[in-house]
Amino acid sequence: MVLGGAAAARRAPSPAPALASSPRDDAALPPPLPSGAPPRALEDLPADDERAAGCHFADRGFGDYVAWRRLPGAPSAARALVPVGRAVAEDGSFRLLVHFHGAEPARKQLAPEGFGLVIAAVDAGVGSRAYERALAEPASFAQLVAAVEAEVAAAHGLPAGGAHARSIVLSSWSAGYGAITQILARHTPRVDAIILLDSLYAGYPGNGRALEHGQLSVFVDAARAARSGGPAFYLTHTAIATPGYASTSEVASFLLRELGAEAAPVDDGAGAERFPLFRLFEDGRLGIRGYAGADRDAHCAQLHLLPAVLRDAVLPALRD
Repeated sequence: MVLGGAAAARRAPSPAPALASSPRDDAALPPPLPSGAPPRALEDLPADDERAAGCHFADRGFGDYVAWRRLPGAPSAARALVPVGRAVAEDGSFRLLVHFHGAEPARKQLAPEGFGLVIAAVDAGVGSRAYERALAEPASFAQLVAAVEAEVAAAHGLPAGGAHARSIVLSSWSAGYGAITQILARHTPRVDAIILLDSLYAGYPGNGRALEHGQLSVFVDAARAARSGGPAFYLTHTAIATPGYASTSEVASFLLRELGAEAAPVDDGAGAERFPLFRLFEDGRLGIRGYAGADRDAHCAQLHLLPAVLRDAVLPALRD
């Protein structure tokens, strides 16, 4: 199992304000990033059929969530899971997880866990461009959150405007980072944590192989803020090579260099894990973990990390 090494919780520093919420215009956006999934083996990986990646997610039902709910007024392809009898406080507030790419695998893992989360998910298509387009409009993320809040109010018999997300966690797998790029760069209303599961790539400027700060600036900023006690930022990567653009492993190394930090090697010991953790960096609310594995199964196995990352690293660090 790839979950080895993700189980130990760390004590977080005192809360700090969320990421800046002022909108940015097009001129402030970083250059477009690559398509997301490694070429050939993964570029056509369907978001809702994880079997195509040689992975399996046991289906233990919907738990307290009953069924997916449509979200009128939200960007296309968005839907939500609203738990019955839990998650919503007396004042109508709730914790919201917004996951990009792989709604059904996320549901299969999280629904039985009892995390007390309202979960929204977006499957926009193949490649990060599809996710960039899904959240391209300046108001799109705010509309998504508002649509979830309206659905929670309706599901719990609250008046219009009676439910609100008191904390927001963003997560993505594979190409889903394209949406998070847009949210951070354009219109972050309030984000309390970011989880990228083998889900951050970058291009090589010109004909070189050196990464530049510009296209990854929003993620460098997020990592730096997490390190100093801001919103949690959790990044994992595999060893999958991506000819033509920088892999998740290269991007993780770049972020560490930008921070003047270095990951510590991890000894797998008896080698019981199929995709063992081989390097680790943790400081404040920032976590960067590198896992072995360079095939489709390794890539898809990263999505299996989501429950443990939430349980042990992210939810305990939320401001509420």
